Amino acid sequence: MPTPIRNSSRGITIYIASKFLSRSRLLPIRQQLISEGFEVLSTWMIADPDMPTSDTAIFDSLGDCLEDCKVMAIRDFNEVRRSDVFVIDTNDVSATGGREVELGYAKAQHGMECLRVGPIRNVFHAVVDNAFMDWDECVRYLMAGYPILEDSDEN
Repeated sequence: MPTPIRNSSRGITIYIASKFLSRSRLLPIRQQLISEGFEVLSTWMIADPDMPTSDTAIFDSLGDCLEDCKVMAIRDFNEVRRSDVFVIDTNDVSATGGREVELGYAKAQHGMECLRVGPIRNVFHAVVDNAFMDWDECVRYLMAGYPILEDSDEN
């Protein structure tokens, strides 16, 4: 079980992984965390202007820019590696598997705390350090500087 990286919310770097089309729902949460002093690296939410912004788009993260996929994946891996905390949002069903790849990559980074917001949708969602049913609960936990780390076997 990892120990809290810092006792304060200031200076903590967070990566949020989710279904690509969930970004419009997650942008206000990203902004809230930034305004509270966190660095949120998840630029996939804002850095891909050619991708659809509507949650009703007919495709998910690949879109029409297949030639850029490798660049985008490497960017996201670099951001995960630079983070102190990884948060996977599982509130939306996703068939692409990108957020799960990122979770596996984060788990391989020694000492990185991995959190889940939302339900367990596959076995890998169970291997987080702490789980929350909603973002309000997760943000309170982050703001408190990781007050209690639960046993990951129970999440």
